[in-house]
Amino acid sequence: MKKFFLPLLIVISAITYGCSFSDNFKDEPEFSAMMGVLTKQEANDEYAGTHLITDDQKQITPVRSLSINLDRKEYFGNKVEALGVLNPDDGVFEITGISVKEVLIKTIIEKKLQEYKNTEFGFELKYYDTWDLAEQSDGIVLTSTPSTETSTDFASVEIKQIPFSYSPKTNEDGTTDTPLDAYFNEAYGSSADLGINKIGVDMLSSAKLTNSDGSVSYILYRAGLIYKITYTPSKESSIQDKIDFQEMITEFRFIGINTDDEAVNGIDSADEVSGADEDTDVVSDLSSDSSLYPDKELTSFESLPYHFMGKYPKDWYYAGKIGTGPGVLHHYGFSDESVTDGNEAIGLDVISDAIPSGEKINVLGKELTVIQQGSKYIIYISADGQNYRIEGDKQYKDLMTAMAANISPAIKDEE
Repeated sequence: MKKFFLPLLIVISAITYGCSFSDNFKDEPEFSAMMGVLTKQEANDEYAGTHLITDDQKQITPVRSLSINLDRKEYFGNKVEALGVLNPDDGVFEITGISVKEVLIKTIIEKKLQEYKNTEFGFELKYYDTWDLAEQSDGIVLTSTPSTETSTDFASVEIKQIPFSYSPKTNEDGTTDTPLDAYFNEAYGSSADLGINKIGVDMLSSAKLTNSDGSVSYILYRAGLIYKITYTPSKESSIQDKIDFQEMITEFRFIGINTDDEAVNGIDSADEVSGADEDTDVVSDLSSDSSLYPDKELTSFESLPYHFMGKYPKDWYYAGKIGTGPGVLHHYGFSDESVTDGNEAIGLDVISDAIPSGEKINVLGKELTVIQQGSKYIIYISADGQNYRIEGDKQYKDLMTAMAANISPAIKDEE
C-alpha cells in the first residue's frame, strides 16, 4: 500500500495547485494587421503615440513602435501594412512589423527652402520652391505644384492679416478674456474649448480651427491684428503638401511692421519672442543734451518667458538669452547691427535682485532709479512686481530712459 502513496500525493498536489500554475501564464497578445497611409503627428494634437495611420475610409489610428523607425523615407507618407497589437491603456496600435503596400510619394523632388519676409504685414517664413507665392492686399497665398502639367488640383496656404480691436473684458468668474477668446466670440459666436497651440520659431500662441471644407486654420493675435494661416488640401490630399505646410508654420515668425520702406528691425535670437504692437513712440522731453537720438522712433517687442513688453529703436536689432550673471534671470542685447557679444550697445536684464538706491526721476508717469558709474549709465525700473535693469554708455541715456519708461507687463494668454 505504501508504494502508491508518493504518486497519489503528486496527483493531489497537481489538482490542488493546478489553477495557481496556470494563473502564472498570460495569454499571448492578440496580433492584428492594419493598412493605411503613415504620417507623423502634429504638435499638440489630440492623439497619443507618435504617428498616425489613415485608412481608405479616413479613419485615423494613432500608432507607435519601439523597434522600428517609422520616420524612414520608405514608410513615411506611403501606404503601409502594419502588424502589431492594440494597447488597451491608451488606444495606440503598437507596431512590431511593417511593409510598404503602395508608394504614394514616387519621386523625391529636389527642392529648396526659400526665405520670405514681408515688412508690410510683419511676418516671415520659409517655403519650398515647389510652391508659388502671390502677394495680395491683405496677405499672401501659396499654391503647391499640381501632380501633372494639365492638372488644376493643388493645395494652398493663405496668410491673412485682419484688423481687430481688443479690449479686455472681465468674465463673471473674475477671469479676463484673451484676445483670441474675444475674436472667436465675435467671428464665430463662441470661444468654448478653445485649444491653444504653439507654432513658429518663437512658439507663438495660436488657436487651431478645423473648417467644414477640410481646411485647417491657425489663428494668432498680435496687438490690434489677427493673423489667419489656412491650409486647404488638394482633392488628392497629398501627404507631401501637408508635410510642406507643417514646415512653413514651423518657420513662421513675427517681425517689425514697416510701412515707410525703411530697414525693418531684426530678431536675431533663439529666445521666445512674439511680435507686439508696432505703434511708434517718439523720444521727447527726456533730456536736453542728447543729439544722437533726437525724436527716435521706437518699435515694440514682447518677451514670452517673462511676460513683459518693451520698445527699442525701429532700425536696431536685439537678441535674448538666459542670464549668466549674478541675479540675472534673462538678458537682452540691443545694437544698430546684428547683435554679437562684442557689439552690444545697450543691455536689458530681467533681475531677481532688489533695486539699489540712486537718483529718482519720473518719466511717463513711472519712477526710474538712475546710477552713473563713469561713462556707464544704469537705469532700474519695476513693473508688475518684476525688476529690470538697463545699462549702456551715457551717450545713449535718453534712449535708455525711453526704453525703461516703456517697459510694461504683457497680457498673459490662457493656456
